Parts: sequence; C-alpha cells; structure tokens
Amino acid sequence: PAANTAPPMLEAPPNEAVELVLTVLFGTLLMLVLSAVVVVLMVANRNRQNRHRAQLAEVRAQHAEEVRRVEREMVQQTLTEVGRELHDNIGQLLTVVRMGLGKLTAQVPNDAPAQQVKEYLDTTITEVRRLSRSLNVDRFADRALGDAITEECERVRRIGSVEVDLRITGTEPAFPADRKLVLFRLFQEALNNVLKHAKATRVEVRLDHLDPTQLVVRDNGVGFDPQATGAAGQGLVNMQRRATLIGARCSIDSTLGKGTELRFELDPDTKTTV
Repeated sequence: PAANTAPPMLEAPPNEAVELVLTVLFGTLLMLVLSAVVVVLMVANRNRQNRHRAQLAEVRAQHAEEVRRVEREMVQQTLTEVGRELHDNIGQLLTVVRMGLGKLTAQVPNDAPAQQVKEYLDTTITEVRRLSRSLNVDRFADRALGDAITEECERVRRIGSVEVDLRITGTEPAFPADRKLVLFRLFQEALNNVLKHAKATRVEVRLDHLDPTQLVVRDNGVGFDPQATGAAGQGLVNMQRRATLIGARCSIDSTLGKGTELRFELDPDTKTTV
C-alpha cells in the first residue's frame, strides 16, 4: 500500500537566509542611525536658537543699560553745571545787590519798604544757595538723601500753605550719588505737584530704609484719574521713566476727592555704584 507522505517543504539555501537576516539588521541599524542623526540635528538647532535668543537678549540688556547710563551722565552733568552757575554767577550778583541795598537802608534806617525788600533779597540769596547745593551732584557723594529731603520739607513748611509730616526710619544705605540725586528730584517733583495741583492741606512724607528702600508722598488733596491724558498724565509718565533710570519702581494711587499717594521703591541691587 502507498504510504501517506506530505510533500517536502522548500527551504532557502543557508547563504540566502544569512543575507536576508543581515539585510534586515543593516536596514534597521541604518534607520536607527538616521533617526539618531535627525534627533541630534534637531537638538543642536534648538540649542543654537536658544543661544541666539540669549545673545540677543544680552545685547538688548547691555544697550538699555548703556542708554540709562548715558542719560544719567547727561542729567548729572547738566544739573552740576546749573548749580555752579547759580552759585558762582547768580549768587554773586545777588550778593552785590544786597551790599548796595544795605548801604541804602543804612542811610534810611526807618524805611520799612526798603527793609522788607532787603529781607526778601536775603531769602532769595538763601534759596539760590540751597538750590545750587542741591543741584550739584558732587555734594550727594557725602550727603544723605534723608538730609536733602528734610531740608526740602522745611522749605515747604516755611511757605505755610500746607502742613508737612515727615518721618524717616531705618539706616540709609550707601546710595550712589547719581541715584540719590534722581530720587531727590523725583521727590521734589512729587512735592511740587502737591503744592500746584492737589489743593491739599496736609502732605505726608515717608522715607523707609527697609529692603527695599521706599519713598512715599501722600496728600489729602482733590486727587485725579491716573489714566487721564494730557500734561498731568505726561508728567507722571516722565516720573516713571526717570525712576526706571535708577532701577526704581514708581506707583501711583489716586482717587478723585480722596488724595494721592506716590510711591518710589528702589531695588536692593541698585545700592552700589554702577
């Protein structure tokens, strides 16, 4: 009888099987290598873009700092020259006028109008000298910011139109002269705005040497809308810009009929000379 036998299976020759396996392995390895190269190129490109952005940011920061430094130097130079002119020229002219007026009043000792004019002239000479000292940035190298603010508050008290409440707390750090000068100018501008526009009867001045240093000028005047445009709005924008020059933040809180608070906050890292 015939035996039930399955047809014989065809088998690939050994050499062809090995070649097939090697081809598959090589293809897989090639794909892995290409994938790795693509990943490496993508990572390198991303890192290059990050470095480029970081370099651009650094260049912009350096440019902004250089602009701020130049503006501070221009302000410093201008104010110093104005202070010298006031002291050397205007002050001397006023002194000469006072000497001549003194001779005239000596001849007529009981002339009340002449005596009053002489008193006004003496006050003018004192104010010019005070202004020339405050404009000279060189004096701020050895002069405390608190002393300058105290002197300015005393001047406003002598005017008598508004009550000034000054409080200074803490120990003043070693501010650079240019930053003290700009901060003092901002304080003067804030105080003058109170006298001109606020219709206030009282102003509070707080200089707190905390961390960071804060200078606050608060009045009980008519207040205003901080979003308003025009000269007043532009003045506030200028104050904020000038505060930025010395690394300070300027914030304004005002409500119609409830007064205004102007706050300057100096960053801790701006206490050393740049």
